[in-house]
Amino acid sequence: MKIKYIFTCLFALSLTVSLSAQDNRTVETKIADLLAQLPARSNEQVASLINQYSSLGEDGIARIAALIVPSSDGSDLQARYAISSLARYAGAPGNGDFRAPVESALLAALAKASNAEVKDYFIRELAFCGGDATVTALGAYLNGATSDAALSTLTTIGTDAAARQILAATTDQPDFIKALGELKYKPAEEKLLSLQPSKQTLSALASIGSAKSLKYFQGAVKAAGYRPDANNAVLSYLQYATELSRNGNQKLGDKIAKEALKNCTSSDVLHYRSEALELLGQTQGFKLTPTLLKEIKSDDKAYRQSVLNIAKEYAPSTIGKWSSLFGKSTPELQTELLSTFGSTSGAGVLQYMIAPSLTSGDASVRQAAITALSAYDKNNEITIPYLSNLLINKQDLLVDSDYKAIEQVLLNKVTDKTLLEVAPEPLELNNDGRAMLLRLAAARATPALFKFAQSSISSQNADVKAAAFAALAKTARADNTAALITALEKASKPEEISSLQNTLINLYTAADNVPASSLVLDKIDAKGLTAKLVPLLPYLKSGDAQAKIASILQKGTNEEKDAAAKALVNWQNPSVLSLLYNQYRSGSSSAEASLGAYLRLLGSQSLTSDTKLIQLEQIMSAAKTTADKSKILQAAAQVKSLSGLLFVSKFLDDSDLSTPAAFSAMKIALPTPGESDGLKGDEVKSILTTVKEKISGEDSQYYKIDIQQYIDKVGSDAGTATLSKAEAADGFELLFNGKDLDNWVGNKVTYTVEDGVIVVAPKKNDSGYGNLMTAKEYANFVFRFEFQLTPAANNGIGIRAPLNGDAAYSAMEIQILDCEHPVYKDIKPYQHHGSIYGIVPAKHGAMKPVGEWNSEEIRAEGTRIKVTLNGKVIVDADLKEATKNGTADHNNHPGLFNPSGHIGFLGHGSNLKFRNIRIKELK
Repeated sequence: MKIKYIFTCLFALSLTVSLSAQDNRTVETKIADLLAQLPARSNEQVASLINQYSSLGEDGIARIAALIVPSSDGSDLQARYAISSLARYAGAPGNGDFRAPVESALLAALAKASNAEVKDYFIRELAFCGGDATVTALGAYLNGATSDAALSTLTTIGTDAAARQILAATTDQPDFIKALGELKYKPAEEKLLSLQPSKQTLSALASIGSAKSLKYFQGAVKAAGYRPDANNAVLSYLQYATELSRNGNQKLGDKIAKEALKNCTSSDVLHYRSEALELLGQTQGFKLTPTLLKEIKSDDKAYRQSVLNIAKEYAPSTIGKWSSLFGKSTPELQTELLSTFGSTSGAGVLQYMIAPSLTSGDASVRQAAITALSAYDKNNEITIPYLSNLLINKQDLLVDSDYKAIEQVLLNKVTDKTLLEVAPEPLELNNDGRAMLLRLAAARATPALFKFAQSSISSQNADVKAAAFAALAKTARADNTAALITALEKASKPEEISSLQNTLINLYTAADNVPASSLVLDKIDAKGLTAKLVPLLPYLKSGDAQAKIASILQKGTNEEKDAAAKALVNWQNPSVLSLLYNQYRSGSSSAEASLGAYLRLLGSQSLTSDTKLIQLEQIMSAAKTTADKSKILQAAAQVKSLSGLLFVSKFLDDSDLSTPAAFSAMKIALPTPGESDGLKGDEVKSILTTVKEKISGEDSQYYKIDIQQYIDKVGSDAGTATLSKAEAADGFELLFNGKDLDNWVGNKVTYTVEDGVIVVAPKKNDSGYGNLMTAKEYANFVFRFEFQLTPAANNGIGIRAPLNGDAAYSAMEIQILDCEHPVYKDIKPYQHHGSIYGIVPAKHGAMKPVGEWNSEEIRAEGTRIKVTLNGKVIVDADLKEATKNGTADHNNHPGLFNPSGHIGFLGHGSNLKFRNIRIKELK
């Protein structure tokens, strides 16, 4: 039986639908196949699926629609997915040929439906593919329980015919009035004007935008006193004015806007004034500027900003008028004007607004000007000179917030080169300026400012000093290493020493241009420097570093030994494992950190599993506490081998260590997610059985399930690649060797070999419909195999088949099917598992539950076919006798009596497995 997968994102694709090749299967079968496989694995399958789907025709779509039941039942989710996808695809551009049958089928289903929720569902789906026929039909559903759905669908369709239906059903229902407004249906105006003013009628009439409604609106706003009311009268009036202008009646629209300005004067209706100004701005443009200059004098900041937003639309042509206002404005308004017009081109903005404001006596104006300068200077030509002048010549004027504003602007403006232009002589800056310049140097990692940073680390100003150390870390390069070591020698405060050490470490761990290791190694024995330089040793790319740290650990002062022990735990390669082992075994204060570093370095890819295991056994022998032994067992999880498993399993019976040992054993034995690296064998199964008993803690119940499933898989999934003595003596031979698909031809993408089993697993970009056939042809035979199904799985055994064509007709197909799954409840008897498809139905009751392995034998001898499932005969028929009155499915099966052909598995898109495949040829 061929399975079709419903496609995902169907409505997003525009594909040409053509009739599929002849398919003799029943519509019921096709529908069951489609629904069984929801959803599709990928969009790549869609093209081929549409061809199959189109063959259903209107009748097939109607049959899917008939499966829709009330949503409370929950059994029709797949059918709903299919109908919803079809409706969206049918309504997509370019799919007009497919729309009519889908619309017709949904309308027929709607007419037959008795449940209100089901009717509602069909009506809402018609919104995606409905046309004139839907509009006509939905007129009858605009009352009662389905009215909301019908109104929504008609509004979505949005044609004049749809609007007429809504208008015909309208009395004074708010939702209907709203829909007419959304559709801007002008013939509805007369009806709306006959109704009492309401929020809905005013909004709808505003959307229609006809001069005929003027008096209606005037009465409403007069009644509201040009103030907010329940009907939103003034707001609708202004929307009405906007629509009038759009419809070509600009004169009347402007008149209404001016009327609103005249009447909306109180502070709580300034938003109406803003709306009116916005409308006038759209029609009058820059000519509105005199009005805006008057309105900007308002005490309301939010309203002023609305005015400025409108004014900005017409800059720079009006900037001269705003510049004239600037000098007479309050600091607050100056700040707003700078924020609004700062990015406007034109010399007037710079000359009359920005430049004088940079030295304003008001800090908020200065900072607004600094930000405006950055926005105005799009080509970065004047920002740095202006701000440099401010920093050097106006230092007394600037406060902390000015420096922050300047720093933010420069951060976005300067490069390595231009940063030097901010202050060619940094010492001319005061401490605030110096600290700012150092922060910028750090942000831009400007090497040219390293010397300034170096000299500034001795500053008496705390901000400058902190910024200098931060700048050193970012501006230092390899040729500065000696200078940094000198600074480190002089440093006395712990935080300064740490900062310089980290700066040097960054240089030695850089990707390229790394300083010479000798610069550190040659200085390391200098008096007072050794302990300061030891933290750098783990990062030197020199073999001498290891010898040096070993020497210090043995002969250094207590301070130097302590520094070396701390540095050792930061080593980057496993060459120091022996040193870490000695540190741990010595029981020194660094023992715990040494163990952590030891276990970390065991993760190095340069070490083999055997080497890791030897090191783990060594450190375990020295471990003294349960906590340390637990850490070692946890680290052992990385040794994914039988030896590693045996190592941790020795601790499963230790009451203090059984839990970490069990978790590590589980991680070693079970496959890594997404990999096939699980361990196998009876010894593994035995250890995992103990692990399952010992594992405990949060989520342990889930781990126990995972372990048991793997034990079962290791025991049952291994394929049989040998014949029994009895079968060998009886003349059977293996068709599948348990290793590869040699001697098989066809789809070796979907069909693969895993653990001695043929696994059928359609990939993301694989349709899953290909067949795997024997390379050899057979005539009379006994064919034995085992199979394991997944829910709703579908496959088939083709016998005496050609390599091409549909084996169910070009030969014969013995069904492989989870026929007890609900999606197959309506299939025909001759489609059940074991049946000769379309010819002879099989008996029921012999199949094991899904997930268990089944054994099956097919005996083909002349026209006699016998199928035995799990020891029970389910088919025993003579093909001539079975077809003497025609085939059961009334279709032509031209290959039914082929004398010989290939045997194979017929892919229908499902996941399942086969194993233990053998055959005996009959004379």
